[in-house]
Amino acid sequence: MYILGLTGGIAGGKSTVAKLFAAHGAAIVDADAITHQLQKAGTPQTAAIAAKLGQNVLDAEGNLDRRALSAAIAADKGVLTFLEHILHPAVRQEEKRQVAAAAKAGKTLVILDVPLMYEAESHLLCDAVAVCDAPEHIRKVRAFERGHMTEEKWQTIKARRLPEAEMFARADILIPTSSDIATTESFVKSLYTRLSGMTGQTWPKEWSNI
Repeated sequence: MYILGLTGGIAGGKSTVAKLFAAHGAAIVDADAITHQLQKAGTPQTAAIAAKLGQNVLDAEGNLDRRALSAAIAADKGVLTFLEHILHPAVRQEEKRQVAAAAKAGKTLVILDVPLMYEAESHLLCDAVAVCDAPEHIRKVRAFERGHMTEEKWQTIKARRLPEAEMFARADILIPTSSDIATTESFVKSLYTRLSGMTGQTWPKEWSNI
């Protein structure tokens, strides 16, 4: 089984690429989706965060309110460190569980979809890392067209991530996501065929201490 890390800048096309890989049969392990589940009402992580930051970070259903958390992070940078301390170990454990399930199911390719791939050192768990190759000016237009994006929020998110040039330089594979979808589809199809026939070296060895 081969593990390909997938990352990219804000609105870089990562979700689209993950869906294309899934359509070919790859298992998708989505760090963002896992984090969202951990932030729902009733989880130990949600309880710990609300106990520390106050009930005002919860919505009416008891889930963590992402906008309230963003405001708390903007007001105090220490909040981000606290959140990472609470959430990161649980995210890693669930990632490992899903990768193990993919291996048991006989999957030949797993896509580990992580926005902060290098920052969180998730690349160490992958056989290779693919970065969605879309320049900032295109990604910014996409993000603002979706709504709920402001210049301040854009800059805050950007500041947490590696500079674009460094991310591209560290990538093993660049997936074209700035032009038409057909180009991306063709690239992903070819990449899936190539990687699904390869034997990876990271599972289970590099995951053993999680």
